Amino acid sequence: MIDRERILKVLEGYDDDRISVGVIGSHSALDVCDGAAEEGLHTIAVCERGREAPYARYFRARRNASGKLERGVVDEPLVFETFSEVVSTKVQEYLRNRNTLFVPNRSFTSYCDLEAIEKDFLVPLFGSRNLLRTEERSEKKSYYWLLEKAKLPFPEKIDDPADIDGLVLSGGAPRVGVDASAMGRNGEYIDRADFPVLGICAGHQFMALHLGGDAKPSKVPEFGKARLVVDAHDTLFDGLPSSFEVWESHNDEVAALPKGFERLAHSENCGVQAMRSLDRPLFGLQFHPEVEHTQFGSDIFKNFLKVCGAQG
Repeated sequence: MIDRERILKVLEGYDDDRISVGVIGSHSALDVCDGAAEEGLHTIAVCERGREAPYARYFRARRNASGKLERGVVDEPLVFETFSEVVSTKVQEYLRNRNTLFVPNRSFTSYCDLEAIEKDFLVPLFGSRNLLRTEERSEKKSYYWLLEKAKLPFPEKIDDPADIDGLVLSGGAPRVGVDASAMGRNGEYIDRADFPVLGICAGHQFMALHLGGDAKPSKVPEFGKARLVVDAHDTLFDGLPSSFEVWESHNDEVAALPKGFERLAHSENCGVQAMRSLDRPLFGLQFHPEVEHTQFGSDIFKNFLKVCGAQG
């Protein structure tokens, strides 16, 4: 582990009036940059080539002559072939020269070697470097261990699939349209499930691909607000308007429905925003119903829970 004194020495060389906030350009990066921009801080998003559009284009910051932010939140997108290049000596030196404080979102430890982050990444981090390893479930002292020690509630482990009323395959860092194997055991969950399953974002894409459909890189990646058009008010969209705003964060999309599935909704740039199986209680959503920016998100979950109750 990098000694605390070495980090403090780096900070001594920083210009407090020219601090930058850095982050891996994936999912929560826009939230990080948005908060930093609100505080008047320079923002740096470390991007992987082919996934840089949200940071280098859609949310690229524009400032006036006095430096006041007019639009966007990302001042400086750094684009590399792979995210892991951020731990290289050259990039670390660049970040230090930019007085960077790095926010270690989950994608940082997913795409970069954890040991290299602990021992070699000589850039100050927000939070504790010692706790990054707790995010790995395979670790003996994982975050479940930490929550138990703190006597805080944490998700219940279910040993018998028969006790599951419903399952959500959430979004995440993997690019299903590029490497579906990064989704781990999700295929096994879908194959064995005799209960309702809701796939969200990457979970939605993986469900389609795994069951014989297709998922590919989007022609127009969607980030931020989009207008959803409901094609079928069946189950998930029961009682909801025919069109409403949803929140998007995806580079890939469902390119072909699996056999026995129907489309439930689309948007201007994405042909399959929602789908369902006609044979099993399997559902998929490209957008994120769990965030407050999506209208009627809680109603969509309530409709899914109704399906879970009916199955139970």
